[in-house]
Amino acid sequence: MTDICVYQIDNELLLFSQYTKNLYGLNTLSSYIWLCLEENLTVDETVVEIAAQFQISIGEIKKDIHKIYNELNNLRRSTYELELTDAEEFNFSYESYLSPLDKTTPYQKTYHLLDTLFLVRYENKRLLDAVQPAIEHMEVASATPDMIIDIIEKESNCLLLKDNMIINQCRDSTYLLPVINYEITRLAYQSSNYLLAVHSAVVGHGQSAIM
Repeated sequence: MTDICVYQIDNELLLFSQYTKNLYGLNTLSSYIWLCLEENLTVDETVVEIAAQFQISIGEIKKDIHKIYNELNNLRRSTYELELTDAEEFNFSYESYLSPLDKTTPYQKTYHLLDTLFLVRYENKRLLDAVQPAIEHMEVASATPDMIIDIIEKESNCLLLKDNMIINQCRDSTYLLPVINYEITRLAYQSSNYLLAVHSAVVGHGQSAIM
């Protein structure tokens, strides 16, 4: 068993280990290898699948695929399993939802990333405690924020709201940390005035690389 929680963001995966509290972002190629592992494909079967999928010769990618496959397999085997059984929870629609939180909410923190100030308001202390230890390095003194994110609980789900719109959700506070971490990072990149984020997949080819 592994404690890895898997979140899909477009064609890429975000892995979060509840045991080590580590967050792993996989590009498209690594995500495909992870899915092959989940299907119990061997490393050689994975090489064949990827060669066919990405139209690359087996000889060009075999060494790199073996390396990534083994690293991801070690990650799976080194922790306890906690499967995300409700994968459809991430296929939600952006919809309006009136936040019950306001400036009087006692559980709120200000965070800074790139050139963006976030005010995150938590409905209760338990939600704050679920994420604060991992993102407290971004905390700054209270100031006028550029964005406000509210985190509330509705039935069995945790909702992330921005401008009274649901921007993300997860099953419960157990899965909240990687979700809020992702949203703060995503929104900071989108609003940054000086940083262009480029996410590229690089495939080795002899002493060269194809980007």
